Amino acid sequence: MYLALQSLYIFKEKNNFQVRNILDNRQYALKRIPLSARNRQLYKKMTREVELLSRLNHENVVRYFNSWIESVTEADEAEMVSKRLLD
Repeated sequence: MYLALQSLYIFKEKNNFQVRNILDNRQYALKRIPLSARNRQLYKKMTREVELLSRLNHENVVRYFNSWIESVTEADEAEMVSKRLLD
């Protein structure tokens, strides 16, 4: 479980956050990628990115830690869409 500390605007993306893990008390950058269950092409692209990042190991690249998929309700999805339209 994570506690959001602040939003990070990385490359003009608004789905990046500075968070603190409640269990280990360490700070991380978290990138949230909303995926529609209907968009299989985008889902495949994101899973390829996760696979690539998990294998990446270089001293000049930020370390990759974890990824997961969360289910959202239709109300959550509608809220995300409305926020993207307002931003």
